[in-house]
Amino acid sequence: MLARISSFGLRGAEGYPVMVELDLANGLPAFTTVGLPDSAVREARDRVSAAVRNSGFQFPLRRITVNLAPAQARKQGSHFDLPIALAVLSASGQLPPGDWARRFCFAGELSLDGVLRPVRGVLAMAARAQSLGFGGMVVPRENAAEAAAAGLAAYGAAGLREVARFLSGDPGSCLSASLPPQSCGEDAGAALDLSDVRGQALAKRALEIAAAGGHHLLLVGPPGAGKSMLARRLPGILPDMTPGEALEATRIHSACDVRRGAGLLARRPFRAPHHSATQAALVGGGPAARPGEVSLAHGGVLFLDELAEFGRSALEALRQPLEDAKVTVARVRETVEYPACFTLVAATNP
Repeated sequence: MLARISSFGLRGAEGYPVMVELDLANGLPAFTTVGLPDSAVREARDRVSAAVRNSGFQFPLRRITVNLAPAQARKQGSHFDLPIALAVLSASGQLPPGDWARRFCFAGELSLDGVLRPVRGVLAMAARAQSLGFGGMVVPRENAAEAAAAGLAAYGAAGLREVARFLSGDPGSCLSASLPPQSCGEDAGAALDLSDVRGQALAKRALEIAAAGGHHLLLVGPPGAGKSMLARRLPGILPDMTPGEALEATRIHSACDVRRGAGLLARRPFRAPHHSATQAALVGGGPAARPGEVSLAHGGVLFLDELAEFGRSALEALRQPLEDAKVTVARVRETVEYPACFTLVAATNP
């Protein structure tokens, strides 16, 4: 039998639809995954088989083939565990047929006992699902608030058994759609306060001008003069983030697993990489073309302490993001564009 379950993959900080197709055929027991899966996706067969059995279902001892379409796009991450497990239950007749496979999309990592664990990039997936017209998204409970922030009906589940009861129409199912966050500035008061600084009238005036006009800032002074203390208080005097800004910044943090399972960012981000950071760490890159510090600081502040200690190539790479407010990471496999609109604050000794 054949089953199709909708899920999503991540390309940079954007989601794209992935159809999880599973075929049950006669033959020696086997579990094959195709569609350019990475190691985490290939290892899903062991997590899924154990989770299905430990959740009270029967894992079919037949030849199982899983295809992740489109097959030409590389699939990464453990969030395909839940849709693969549901495809196994649907193809083996342990889940009733219905329109739930077309109405809902699914993402989540399974533990061996069937408990759902939070995954990265849920906000980007939910935003794409909302644009494609899905009726809802089933995710781990810790990711429900994040998915609901995209304006989609998000159903947070604790485990595979709870998801199966919900899809079976069990009236005893406790799954309900999570409400989107009411505000993105609920803990804005947790920011460091500029009023803590005594004296330094000229430096505080420079911070106020930088915050008001979106200017970059260079602080020069001897060790202990308070350069880092002043820089860390700049986000506290910046305007609150709009819902659109919070959504865009949170999508980048979620894709990087910086903010797993949380809702929208409440305060403007402040990033302070060590001076040993490489060019790829600052502007993005690596085999998976991950975003760098300039994108994680989008909408907030990037603080480079001990500016003279940073490598020349890393500092030269900041030219294009500072000028264009975006960065394009080009690799052999793919090219990804990330937003990078930030305030640069640098500190150095005389």
